[in-house]
Amino acid sequence: MQLKTLLSATAVRQVIGTLDRTVENIAYDSRRVQRNGMFVALRGEKSDGHEFIGQAIEKGASVIVAEREEQNPRATCLVVENTRTALADFAETFYGHPGRKLKLAAVTGTNGKTTTTFLIKHICENAGLRCGLIGTVRYEIGERVLPAIRTTPESLDLQELLAQIVNAGCQAAVMEVSSHALAQDRPRGLEWNVAVFTNLTQDHLDFHGTMKSYFESKMKLFTGLGSQKKKRKPVAIVNIDDRYGEQLLNKIDKRIPAITYGMGMRAEFRASNYRVESSGTSYQLDARGKSYLVRVPLIGRFNVTNSVAALAAANALGINLRDALKTLRELEPHRLIAVFGCGGNRDRQKRPLMAEIVDRHADYAIITSDNPRKENPDTIVAEIETGFRSTHYEKVVDRTRAINRAIELARPHDIVLIAGKGHENYQEFADHTIPFDDIQVARRAIEDHPVEFSS
Repeated sequence: MQLKTLLSATAVRQVIGTLDRTVENIAYDSRRVQRNGMFVALRGEKSDGHEFIGQAIEKGASVIVAEREEQNPRATCLVVENTRTALADFAETFYGHPGRKLKLAAVTGTNGKTTTTFLIKHICENAGLRCGLIGTVRYEIGERVLPAIRTTPESLDLQELLAQIVNAGCQAAVMEVSSHALAQDRPRGLEWNVAVFTNLTQDHLDFHGTMKSYFESKMKLFTGLGSQKKKRKPVAIVNIDDRYGEQLLNKIDKRIPAITYGMGMRAEFRASNYRVESSGTSYQLDARGKSYLVRVPLIGRFNVTNSVAALAAANALGINLRDALKTLRELEPHRLIAVFGCGGNRDRQKRPLMAEIVDRHADYAIITSDNPRKENPDTIVAEIETGFRSTHYEKVVDRTRAINRAIELARPHDIVLIAGKGHENYQEFADHTIPFDDIQVARRAIEDHPVEFSS
């Protein structure tokens, strides 16, 4: 892309050098600079990109974007007021404004962002609206799934992901938007169809300093809806049960439709009469003057609230509410991962039979030790293995490692079943017994391999 074309994307205070250059790539990390590239010097919490301008030029950068003058005959320097906002502006133009080609839904708040975004994507996909996802756990681009580097990527990476989502044939994208990202203008330039506020509790004060500052960062997503330039009709979806949600409603431009949700009487999308069932949770949803029975395979009052937020958001994206409810009924846990073994000095004929049952019902299994007692644990595991017909299993004899492995494999909405020992707080071997509690081991494993974050 010609530098002259990019130059119109943002306000530039000073140009030092020629504008007759072609920009073939953009980077904010000097190690990723390529020939004929633009290097944008960002000031971070731990380092200042201005210190790496020389390295960027050595690697082939022909354009430097900085907040101070840089004289070098090998590169043109663009001096801007703020390199973060300049990066967002340049990135959006460089990647062809991909956000304009998508219906965009943003979810922000302290808790519930990940679950709500996954639910919105699921509802959209099952209603025929192909939807990409950018969030804490992973990025979903058509059929591709990438591990997430951060909840909301830097503006350059975000625009590249959105361009890939467009190229994958998606018509929509839903993303978690963190307070850090909003404070640093990473989503700058994006115009939303839907913005969801889940809740606000104390978090990230190491970055924001105060709850007031934290809330103000979140609020930027919603106060910006009124200044969107394109002909979108944005909708704010706000949790009215949260005290910060109440405050937020008073800050949103009165021209922007604001839909409230929750379990209180004032909520426009209101859940009530919820109860936990063997397959998940059911509740009554009152919305748009009608009542619906909703069943979701998720447990907990907070997931009732998350699912109501997702339904309200999907409805604002143009999906019929009754059709959306059908898709929630179809939602199943992604996978069942089973950890199991068989006790030693017990009925050996049951071992392959138990394996057959696990093989039939679990998506993946990890064979491990139970209470080996006077038998060789490897022998027990080998006898269990004879009952498997599939290859969807692995053997991890050490029970602690097996539980860790299962939780490491787990992804959002997977269920990990740790079977066998239940309430026992010991493990029995041939000549000794050791303290062992499945629950404690699983808790430690979850801390080491967290699946969902609240940031």
